[in-house]
Amino acid sequence: MKKNKWIVQTSGFRSSFIEATIDTLKRLSFNYEDFGITKERKLSNMNNIVEDNTRYISRGGILMLDILNEATSLTECSTYIDDENNKEEYLKELRNSVDYSITGFDQSIYKDYGLPLLNNNAEYFLCSDILDRKFDKKMFLKPSKDLKAFNGGIIDTNISIKEHIESDYFKAGYEKETIVLAPLIKIYSEYRFFIIEDKVITGSLYRRGDRVEYDSFVPEYIMSAAQEYAKLYKPADIFVMDLAETQEGIKIIEYNCWNCSGLYHVNVQKLFSEINNYKKRSI
Repeated sequence: MKKNKWIVQTSGFRSSFIEATIDTLKRLSFNYEDFGITKERKLSNMNNIVEDNTRYISRGGILMLDILNEATSLTECSTYIDDENNKEEYLKELRNSVDYSITGFDQSIYKDYGLPLLNNNAEYFLCSDILDRKFDKKMFLKPSKDLKAFNGGIIDTNISIKEHIESDYFKAGYEKETIVLAPLIKIYSEYRFFIIEDKVITGSLYRRGDRVEYDSFVPEYIMSAAQEYAKLYKPADIFVMDLAETQEGIKIIEYNCWNCSGLYHVNVQKLFSEINNYKKRSI
């Protein structure tokens, strides 16, 4: 029988992100190991991580996800050095540590599923085709995939899409991405929910109006909507769903990979316990 081992990326993040994960794993007495990412885009400390009969559960960033998705061998994507067998099995288990689907988390695909999306009236463009486009009114734009090739946000008038994206520190290979472009919508509050299959485990407020605000309290009518919406679409077995309260009702902002998503003020101990137990039951 396989045992669970959590692996936590400890490079490239604010200390609060790392501490929220590791402190919880310690309180729960869960087996865990940390890893980093080198300048050569390789996962470090794999010799202390990989072992037989082990199921991994990861917490890390988008780069971790990219590396695992693109890798063809364990030695290619990591600093692992060992002449023994099982390298293919180790890489398979590391990939399985992330609950992710390239198509499942792509809004240009799930927009056609009849979901109550916040940007149901959005247009979709290949980024490279409209980099010089400007607008006479403020618009909202973001990447269609949740890999965050650039940060979503409001583009000001008379600023090109290229200028808007290039002004942000967080951007990578965005030219090949599909852009979601939509008119602005008045949003009262935004919430994040962590879901296993079709069950909401925990949630948190993360924005009220135009300001960031974290609060573990979620009103019953918001939680009820989250539980209802959780049954509509499942991009992965475990996933994140962000909701917005608007004048037209509660809408789905987007879906995200839970392994790489901020925890905000959710009940982290409950979340990790539920995930750990779920993975134990998985084949």
